[in-house]
Amino acid sequence: MRLRAMLFAALVAAAPGVASGQAPGPPEGGQSLTTAPASRTIIAIPRTPPAEPAPQEPAIDPPPDFAELAGKPVTRFVVVFEGNIWDDVQAAPVSAVKTGDPFRPSTARGALEELLRSGRFARGRVTAEKDGGGVGVVVRLVPRKLIGRLDLDLHGARLDREELLRAADLSEGGEIVGADVGTTSRNIERYLSVHGYPSAKATLRMRDTDDPMRTLLLVDVTPDRRASSTSAISMCSVPSPSRSRRRRPRTGST
Repeated sequence: MRLRAMLFAALVAAAPGVASGQAPGPPEGGQSLTTAPASRTIIAIPRTPPAEPAPQEPAIDPPPDFAELAGKPVTRFVVVFEGNIWDDVQAAPVSAVKTGDPFRPSTARGALEELLRSGRFARGRVTAEKDGGGVGVVVRLVPRKLIGRLDLDLHGARLDREELLRAADLSEGGEIVGADVGTTSRNIERYLSVHGYPSAKATLRMRDTDDPMRTLLLVDVTPDRRASSTSAISMCSVPSPSRSRRRRPRTGST
């Protein structure tokens, strides 16, 4: 027993680092075979969001390029009416463009603005093209007239007159555009179809007045008689009082 104690004391004296709880150092002339891993701090880096696509701008048609025609003489100036249904529409003389003058884009646009200021046209556009050794200028206009008087004949159809005219965008003092007469008729027929007249027809007639800028407008509606009669019958179909009395259960004392 005493011998074992002496041996243990000798081992402790030979390895003081172990006795003090310290890790043994590396052997002389070499590196340690095992090293404790160094402590590391991990920082989470957020993922870069994908780049948002740039908003697309609406495509806009560029204005006509008259640069190559600038300076050439105007050899032709024409006014064309589109969708005209009247025989008394005339364009006033234009001072912005004259035959023989050098062509400039500003003068072409000035001619269009001058014609639109007359109030006789709803819209228009101007084009220029090569015409031999010069330039041909064409102004296209859509005639219109003011409604001096408006008559609506429904031929007995039970419809709201004011509501129908609002659906057709027609009113006394408003305008009627020659190129849009067909569209106006279809809008009226669509309104009639929704309100129980699926086969109705609408016709627009115009008469001249003393004022060339105004017209008398007659809207003639031909309703579908069968559709209107069916609607009236279905709306007025109610049980008769006598039949209701027969179906009433009897009550009595017991």
